[in-house]
Amino acid sequence: MSKFNIFIRNKKKDFIYNSLSNNLLEINNEIKCLIESKNYNVIKKNNKLMFEKLQESKMIEVNDEDELAKLKLNRLIKQTLNVLSLTICPTTNCNFACYYCYEKADNKHDMTLQVENDIVDYIKNFENIDQINITWYGGEPLLKYETINRITKEILNLKNISIGKTSYSSNMVTNGYLFTDEIIFSLKNNNINSLQITLDGNKVSHNNIRNIDSYEQTDSFGHIVSNIIKINKLTDVFINVRVNISKENATEFFEVYDFLMKQISFKDRISIYPGFIQNINECQTHDCAFQNKKEKDACLYDLFSIRPKLRERLYPQNKDNICIAQHLNSFLIDPLGDMYKCWVDIGLKEKRLLNVKKRNKINVVLLSKYITDSPFDSASKCLKCSLFPLCGGGCQKFRIENKNCCEMDKSHLIKSLKCIIENS
Repeated sequence: MSKFNIFIRNKKKDFIYNSLSNNLLEINNEIKCLIESKNYNVIKKNNKLMFEKLQESKMIEVNDEDELAKLKLNRLIKQTLNVLSLTICPTTNCNFACYYCYEKADNKHDMTLQVENDIVDYIKNFENIDQINITWYGGEPLLKYETINRITKEILNLKNISIGKTSYSSNMVTNGYLFTDEIIFSLKNNNINSLQITLDGNKVSHNNIRNIDSYEQTDSFGHIVSNIIKINKLTDVFINVRVNISKENATEFFEVYDFLMKQISFKDRISIYPGFIQNINECQTHDCAFQNKKEKDACLYDLFSIRPKLRERLYPQNKDNICIAQHLNSFLIDPLGDMYKCWVDIGLKEKRLLNVKKRNKINVVLLSKYITDSPFDSASKCLKCSLFPLCGGGCQKFRIENKNCCEMDKSHLIKSLKCIIENS
C-alpha cells in the first residue's frame, strides 16, 4: 500500500485519497480492509474494475521509493530546463503606499538606460535558449512603461527570437491604476499575455488602503475595476485578479468576486482569487495579517465551503512548477541591475547574488543554497510525509533560512475533501 494513501470516512461511506496521483475514490469497507492488509489479489479476483482504478491511482502495487525517485528526477529536469525566466523591475517606486508592502521605503529607484542595455546584453548570452519568459514587476511597473517598451523591442529584435528559434512571452504584476488606452492596446505588441492586478477588498476597504496624498479624492477601486473591464473587453490578455485579504476583511472576497463577474464580458479570460496579507520583511501588517498556513487554510475553507459552485477550489493542487528560486536560469533584476533569487529579497543587499553587469562577483554560497538545498535530502522530514507530492517541500526561501517550510496540513486536507464529497 502506498504511504501516500489517506483513508476518509464521511457519512458512513469510505474513500481513499492518494497525494501522488491526486485522485480520490469511493470504496466499500471490504475493499478498505483488503487494501490495508495488502490482499490485492482478492480485490483483483472479485472486483477487477476497482483493482484497475486503485492501480492507476497509485494506491496499490506501487513502489514509493521509485515514485519519489521519479519526483526528484522531474524536479531536476525542471531546474535545468533550457528556459530563461527573468523578473524585471523597471522601478521600485509606486503610485500607492500600501501598509502591507514588503519592499523597503528607502529602496526607491528607477532603472537607467545603462541597466536596460546591460539586461539586454545579459539575455544575448543565452543564444541557444529555447524560451524566454519575462515578468514585469515593481514597485509599480506602469510608472516606467517606456522602459518595458524599450527592453521588449530589443528582445524581440534578437536574432533567435526574430527567426522563431527562441519563443518569447511576458506577463506583468501591477496595481492596475495607471493603464491608459495607449498602454492597453500596446500589450499585445509587447507580448504581454497575462496580468496580475490586485485589489484590496471591497470599495471601502480598498480605497482606505490605497489612499495617499496625490490620490486623496480618487476612487481608486472604481478606476482599477474600470481598467480590468476595459482590458477584458478590448484584448485577449488573461487577467488574474488577486483580492488581498486580511483577517479584518476576508468576508469581502465574494463581494468583490460577484461584483466583478457581473461586469466582465469574457469570463474565460479572468481568474479571481484571494491573496493573503502576511508579515514579510517586517512590513507594517499589525494584527490583521495571517500568521501561518493553518490560519490561511481555515480562511480558505470558510470562504469556499459555503459556495457549492466554487467548492472544487478546495481540492488539493499538485505543485508541478518550481519557483524562480530553484531554477538555474531564473532571477529577479532590480532597477540597479542587482540580481536576486526570491521576490521578497529585492533591495536586501545581503540577499543580492550578483549584478547584471558585474557578473564575475557572485554570492556563490547563497546561490548554491537556493539551487541545491533539497527536500529530497535523506535527512528531510518531507520524505516521510504522506502529503509531500502535493507541496514539493514548500518554500525554498524558508528552507534555506531554517524556517518552517511545511505548507500542508492533513486535517485541513481531509476536511476539504469531505466538503467536496458532500457536494458531489
